[in-house]
Amino acid sequence: MSENKANQLEKDYGIELVDSSEIQLKKKYDNYKYKKLAFHERILTFRFWKYIIFIFLWLISLKLIEKYTGFGSMFLIASILVLIFTNLSHKERKEGELSAYSIFNEGAKRILGDNPEQFMAQFGINRNRDDQNGEEEIKKNKKVVDLQIPKDSKEWMKQISKMGNKPCYCGSDKKYKKCCYYRELRQQQESQDYKKRQQDQQYKEAIYSDED
Repeated sequence: MSENKANQLEKDYGIELVDSSEIQLKKKYDNYKYKKLAFHERILTFRFWKYIIFIFLWLISLKLIEKYTGFGSMFLIASILVLIFTNLSHKERKEGELSAYSIFNEGAKRILGDNPEQFMAQFGINRNRDDQNGEEEIKKNKKVVDLQIPKDSKEWMKQISKMGNKPCYCGSDKKYKKCCYYRELRQQQESQDYKKRQQDQQYKEAIYSDED
């Protein structure tokens, strides 16, 4: 927009046009000023200098222990363990305070004790209900799965394609063929192997009894 039009708008309507670049510069300056002020306030706090002194004394202790006893690495490990266990509080912390527990329980929103389940769900690890509630609980929620192993490989693949793409009954949100299928297949194979060994044993016993 030309300077004449800008002057005309200001004269007729009282509108003053401001360059947007000036506004952006002012915002950047205000943001920089705020960060600078916050940094200075943080430096002037007693807690900040307390941590600095503590770290300085700890480094001196580590150096002396390593020099005169040679157990510097053990002192380092012990210090890390103490730091972790003294920061496992489940209470609400003040702003800026660190907590090892808060890594897995942000804001102390969850009750102590249920954290392992949340941790496993967070990283996509689904425990099989078979391990949690036993076989009886599984049988209540699943449809009867009786997948025999055909001798023909084509028939075997056909059966897998029918059932395998359905959601698994264990609640893992995975397809059946990528979850409980192989576990059940292994159990079935172990059962068949056991029956075969039993039959072989009975056959041998029958032969020995005939010889006697």
